[in-house]
Amino acid sequence: KGNWEEIYQYIVSKKNIEKIYHIEDYPFKCITILDEDYPEYLKRIRRPPFCLFYYGDISLIKNNDYKRLAIIGSRNCTSYGLEMTNKIIKGLDSSFLIVSGLARGIDRQAHKEALETNKKTIAVLASGIDYIYPKENEDIYKKIKECGLLVSETPFAIPPKPEQFVF
Repeated sequence: KGNWEEIYQYIVSKKNIEKIYHIEDYPFKCITILDEDYPEYLKRIRRPPFCLFYYGDISLIKNNDYKRLAIIGSRNCTSYGLEMTNKIIKGLDSSFLIVSGLARGIDRQAHKEALETNKKTIAVLASGIDYIYPKENEDIYKKIKECGLLVSETPFAIPPKPEQFVF
């Protein structure tokens, strides 16, 4: 029934967790809260995701050689906002990794500029891992899939719900 605490206790109390989905049958990959690759910093948040579905380089999520910079901004941004996003990212050296939500506006521009300046980027999706939202970001989605990391708490092509967007 969606009770996080009960689900968590069930997961950690089982020695062998049966696979509900045969993840190997899908093009995306998955790590769980019990996997060694699952980031410690996510385990420390209130109600961390049980699974992270992804495409791309999962090592980016744990690699401490990078300084992570989260860039989140207006979806209906101004040209000044886009210009400043570009300026900030261009001014960073390659030790920075850009994290954003791949929404339209500033998020899109942050990923686009990171890719254009050969910086690594992680897109945290509010939709299922195979649902490109908004559709105009398909080009960037594909580039991040190849040379960055796309990550979601939701598998398949499930559209986003309003409560999945953090305000």
